[in-house]
Amino acid sequence: MAKEFAQKDAMKPYCSRYPTREYSGWKARKYTKLLQEQDRSAAFIRGFYFGYEEYYFKFHDLYCGL
Repeated sequence: MAKEFAQKDAMKPYCSRYPTREYSGWKARKYTKLLQEQDRSAAFIRGFYFGYEEYYFKFHDLYCGL
């Protein structure tokens, strides 16, 4: 799930500068309400944040050619 969301978000990257952890964390947290509405546990949501950040950087590198 985190991989799909991160890939979708990274497809519109700002390639002029490399994103920070704070930026990717902010992007991941925008899905908190959706995950809570799906009755996901706190542990699942923390894992989602971690996976999202990792995938976001990988896809950003792929799409920006870094």
